[in-house]
Amino acid sequence: MLFPSTPARARGRPGDPQIKRLKQLGAGPLAQQNYGLRGKPTVVVSAVLVSFGTKAAARDWHRDFATDTGHRDQWKILKAGDTGKASTFARRIGPKANENLFGYELQFAAGNFVGDLSCGDTNGPAPKACESALRHLAQAWYAKLAKSH
Repeated sequence: MLFPSTPARARGRPGDPQIKRLKQLGAGPLAQQNYGLRGKPTVVVSAVLVSFGTKAAARDWHRDFATDTGHRDQWKILKAGDTGKASTFARRIGPKANENLFGYELQFAAGNFVGDLSCGDTNGPAPKACESALRHLAQAWYAKLAKSH
């Protein structure tokens, strides 16, 4: 069960390639909300919503993520559930899996928007509970965004 945690603001360092790519695609402001997982005080679920000027730009941003997760030595692809055709859900694997806080990540494009949800544990590997929590939250967000476009 998810519960809202502290709202957060997206940050980027000057010269960050992702920030540059977002600007190239005409991305608007980022909205971010953090959640906690009941019974797991060290687990963090981060949900980011990015608006783009066009549907094509949103799909391009998602395609970049889908391409990155194609490295099968670093990612295991999971079922994204009802989050549209332009969606990818993956879990980090391999020797570098624990170098990033977020072990699970699900990204989808819906109209001019991209939802990017991730889950991890501040004290170690992301728990299996992240998988169902992310899928559930992403499906709810996708359903609302798909209706608005």
